[in-house]
Amino acid sequence: MQRLKRQKAFDPGLRNVSSGLAGVVLAALSCGLTGCSRFCRDTEVSRQSSPDGNFVAVVFYRNCGATTPFTTEISVLRSVDRLADGSVGNIFSMADPPGTPEPLSRNGVIDVRLNWRSPQRLAISTPRRAVVGKRVDSVNGIKIEYSSFD
Repeated sequence: MQRLKRQKAFDPGLRNVSSGLAGVVLAALSCGLTGCSRFCRDTEVSRQSSPDGNFVAVVFYRNCGATTPFTTEISVLRSVDRLADGSVGNIFSMADPPGTPEPLSRNGVIDVRLNWRSPQRLAISTPRRAVVGKRVDSVNGIKIEYSSFD
């Protein structure tokens, strides 16, 4: 009998711990899916318009604080849109390889080369050693082609 009483007395605590843990997991998952953009600052580096002027490829770097590395990102937006929070049209992200004695980034950004081959084809070239976090092959009817350089 005593054992059951202890179990019952302990149950509410378990529920509180498990619901608290579920909240932490849910927050981490939503942060991972959204990129925690409200905690990050995006700085535009360059933009290049498509040949027909309907779209623009924007290169920017994202700084999410001291505990995370800077990332270099690319978004493809309609020409009338602006880079609001870095998540709209975001097609690509990369970072320096961890523990590298010589980082690829300079002033927070890794060199990236953009070339619009047509209004519907964008070529992106990045350093071979960069760690790719996101890579989308098409957006808004635009095919994205990737290559690497040393």
